[in-house]
Amino acid sequence: MKINLPTSQLEWREYSYSFQSNQKKLSFDFSIKYEFHSEKRIVKINRSNVLINDEIPDETLIGNLVFQASEALFPLTLQINSFGYLVGIINDSEIVERWKNFIPRFKDYYDNPRSLNVLNEIGQLYRNPEKLLTSLQKDWFYSTFFLPVYGEYRKDNSAKLDYPFHSKTYETELKVNEEQDQKGKTDVSLFGLVSNNENEKMEGNFLLNSDRSIHEIKLDFHFSDIQENINIFIQETKEVAERKSSLNVVFDEKDEKEKFENNKSFFVEELKNDKKLPKHK
Repeated sequence: MKINLPTSQLEWREYSYSFQSNQKKLSFDFSIKYEFHSEKRIVKINRSNVLINDEIPDETLIGNLVFQASEALFPLTLQINSFGYLVGIINDSEIVERWKNFIPRFKDYYDNPRSLNVLNEIGQLYRNPEKLLTSLQKDWFYSTFFLPVYGEYRKDNSAKLDYPFHSKTYETELKVNEEQDQKGKTDVSLFGLVSNNENEKMEGNFLLNSDRSIHEIKLDFHFSDIQENINIFIQETKEVAERKSSLNVVFDEKDEKEKFENNKSFFVEELKNDKKLPKHK
């Protein structure tokens, strides 16, 4: 069986994101839209209402600088592969131009050596698409939302993949469970360990709409050796009317082969080094 990315353009979807560790909380709202152009799968993202510990980011020199600098990323246009994994940044030149326009805002920071270092580091990152992509792939939000739940599953409805979260790789097993309700939402559960280390584990669920877009994500990370937990929650906040379709989220092999032949351009991997990217095995 296989879970495929949507193969047609969707409406903008609205979500909320929450990252909670022992003593820190980051939350924001974001909207996202999938588009398909030739052989490229495109995702557009906008972000708003950023809060740290449920408050507007502080007005300290570095805090304000980092917050404003991050605004130059949006709107962000990304490229994903057929597994839903982030593989490219489409509008990197626009990000650089926005950053250049942002720089005059920071003239009050020029007398501070620390803020100058931060400005230079951010500028160098934005001007290097490969480094910026790597940075996004390691970010908690992007690595969660673009975790490759799409793709082939074995006969027992499971799949395995080695997947990086932050700076560690989790040996992860995915399992497609029964549909959750009459709306056709499908649940994919995950469980992962860092090199079979019981002290570092991840578990959670993806809930998919009937059109295969994400409705909800819950991921919990447990680090028992340092007594720390991280909880990530993404939820669709304004559920749009899902397009009418006779397609189910899970396909049998025969149906999927026919769809592949009819829609090859949607499933051709764009990158030559695809074997190095996380995918089901």
